[in-house]
Order: sequence, then structure tokens, then C-alpha cells
Amino acid sequence: MQMERLTRKLGANQPTDITLIAMHHHPIVVPKLNSELEDYFLSLDDASGRELIKLCVNTSVSAILHGHFHYYSSWSGLTPHGSHMAIIGSPAGTVQIAGINEEFLELREADRETTVGVEEGLAVYNHRHSGDGRWGMNFTGIFLPCRPEPIENTTA
Repeated sequence: MQMERLTRKLGANQPTDITLIAMHHHPIVVPKLNSELEDYFLSLDDASGRELIKLCVNTSVSAILHGHFHYYSSWSGLTPHGSHMAIIGSPAGTVQIAGINEEFLELREADRETTVGVEEGLAVYNHRHSGDGRWGMNFTGIFLPCRPEPIENTTA
């Protein structure tokens, strides 16, 4: 029933939309978890996770954001349709564990120069507490474009 509703909702996407899917659990089996924990931590079985990702790829979803893994993880790449898609795990957590740094992700409106013009979208930044009272911020390398084509440069 949820997949049917999501399919209808995503069918109304426009190519210029940035569409994000947010989930509590990760949508695919994460190899770092041992098999006894997979059933507990995974909200979708393998077939349903694959169905969700296929739906997202085919409806130009920009990213699937998920939590529950408690540290930063990502996959980003081109889909067979030529659009960009990412699966991003947020490191944010509610429990402090000795020896584990605090982190969170930020999606920030951004532009980037390309060979044909300026591309508008969202950039993903990782903020990390170093343990000495300071926060550091790094660009993750993930950029989610919001237009199918960059805006042409008009300056010579």
C-alpha cells in the first residue's frame, strides 16, 4: 500500500524538482551488519528495498536519506536514465558513545560551474565534532542537481 501511494506521488514529479525520500531505516542490506542483526535493523526486505530503489531511479528521485545507521554512509551516481541519485545515511544519533565523534549532515542550496554553465542544486556537507570543542565541516562530494541542464553562461 505504501509503495502504491509513493508510486502515484512520484509519478507527478517534474524533471526540475529535487525529490528526496526520507526513511528511518536504510533501504538496502548493509554488509557491515552481521546477519543476525539485519532483520532487526532493516525495515525493508531485500526485494522491497530493490523495488524502492528501482522506483526512485525511474521517477528521477534525487536522493534517499536514511538514519538508524549512526554514521555517515553514501552512494552517489548516474542512473541508467542519465539523472543523478544518491543514498545518504545520516550520522546523527541520540546516544553519545565514548570514542565516537558526533556528526550530522546538512543539505545546502548551492551552484556549481560546469563546462556548459551554472548548475543549481543541493550540496551535502558533513559536520563533525572533533572532541576538542570544535566543529569541522567538509563537502561530501555529493551534489544533487535540480535542473536537467545547466543554465548557459551568458558572460564571455
